[in-house]
Amino acid sequence: MISIRSIGMALAILACCAAVPSFAQEETFRFGPPLRSSFLFAYKYTERVTTVHTMVGGAADSSERVLTYYITQHQFPTPGKNGLITVQANVDSMSLEFTEGADRLTFNTQRFVEQDWKLSGHREVLIPSSLVNRLVTFSVSPYGEILGMESEDLEDAKKQAADPGVDEFTRTRLQEITTDAYLASVLFPWRMLPLGRTVDYGRPVSVPLWMAMDRISFRGDGTLTLMKSPSGEPKAHFEGRLAGPVLAKLTVAAFGEPLTVKSATASVAGEMELEADGVVHSGWISINGTASSMRDGRPVETRIKHEVYVEAMGVSPFNNY
Repeated sequence: MISIRSIGMALAILACCAAVPSFAQEETFRFGPPLRSSFLFAYKYTERVTTVHTMVGGAADSSERVLTYYITQHQFPTPGKNGLITVQANVDSMSLEFTEGADRLTFNTQRFVEQDWKLSGHREVLIPSSLVNRLVTFSVSPYGEILGMESEDLEDAKKQAADPGVDEFTRTRLQEITTDAYLASVLFPWRMLPLGRTVDYGRPVSVPLWMAMDRISFRGDGTLTLMKSPSGEPKAHFEGRLAGPVLAKLTVAAFGEPLTVKSATASVAGEMELEADGVVHSGWISINGTASSMRDGRPVETRIKHEVYVEAMGVSPFNNY
C-alpha cells in the first residue's frame, strides 16, 4: 500500500523537477558542416522567377520561368589542409518551363529524345543547360566561408562567352551563370547559415547574404534566427536587404541588347529545415526587388520575384575518399 508519506515525497520530487530553470534544457545549437563526410547527397533545386519590365513610352515585357536542377553533392576533408572542407557539386539533370507573352516552351534533359531538337539551341534552354554535368568544386572554411571555387568542366562555357562571334545577349547570359556568385547561389543554397558557430535559439544573429535575383548577383546583410519545428528539429529563419549588384547587366528579350543596371534593391526572406547535425533537408528563399536601367535615353523599371525551393531527395555512402 502506498503511504501518504510516499505520495508526499513523490510530489516533492515532481515539484523540484518542475522548478528546474529553462536554461537547463537545450537552448543552443552548433552548426556543423553543410553535408556529412563520405556521403553523397541528392538535392532538388527549383527556382520560379517572374519578371515585369516596363520602359516609359516604349516596350514592355514579362516572363516566368520554372527551372529545376537535380544536384548531387559530396563533402570530404581537403587533403593536406587541416580544417578545410571540399564540397563537390554536379547538376545531373534539369527541367524548364518558360513563358513569355503567348510563347511557352518546356524542356527536360531526361526526356531529350522526345524534345524538339531545335529547343536545345534556344537561349532560354541553352544557357541553364550549360550547367548540366559540369562538376563544380568549392573550398569551404570550417566557418562556412567559401574560400575558392573551380570547375574545369565550365571552361568551355567561359570560352564560348569570350568568342567574338557570340551575340551580346548570349555572351552576357553565359557570363552571368558562370560567375562564382551565381554558382554559389544555385549549388550552395545554405551559404547564409553560420557554419561552425554556436547559436542561441530565438536570438537573432547577423549573417552575410550572397544571392542572385534573376541572375543579378547581390551582397547584403541579414539576420538569422534559430527556432524549433513542431517535431523538435532546428529551423533557421533569415531575412535581410540586398543592394549594389555585383553584375551590371540585365538580359531582357524585348529589348534586344543587354541593359546596363544603374541601381537595384531587394528584400529577402527564407527558412532552412535542418537535421540534428545541421544538414539541410529542405528550405525556401523568396527575393522581391526592382532594378533600374536605361534604354535609348528612357528609364526601364524591372520588377522581379525570385523564389527558390530546395529539398533533399536522398543520401548514400560514398567511400572513395
